[in-house]
Amino acid sequence: MRHMNRSKVRTGAAAVEFAVSAPILFMFFFGLWEYSRCEMIRQTAAIAAFEAARMGTVSGATSSEMKSTAENVLARAKLNDVHIAVSPSAFNSTASVTVPLDKNSGVTPFFFKGKTINSSFTLSKK
Repeated sequence: MRHMNRSKVRTGAAAVEFAVSAPILFMFFFGLWEYSRCEMIRQTAAIAAFEAARMGTVSGATSSEMKSTAENVLARAKLNDVHIAVSPSAFNSTASVTVPLDKNSGVTPFFFKGKTINSSFTLSKK
């Protein structure tokens, strides 16, 4: 009976194990990356809406100044096709920001087709 060397029997086992586990590892990595990107977009939209509403509470502020404030915050994150709605009044200031995910996601815009992140703030004037 001939004895085979154990290392020769396992030739290619590491390559097969890598081929099986690599796609799972890459999906996990890109899923985490995409989730982080969505959270960053959500936080940026919330900050932009808050800053625009805060600008609206300043005496004499106009709706164009409110929009400009939100646009400046959103431009730092390089977000595309955002919609900003502002409504200053004598009693309060409201700002809403809508960001489409399919235009701003990093890896898989297919999964976010038609989905948006909305953020709105209303601050009262005293």
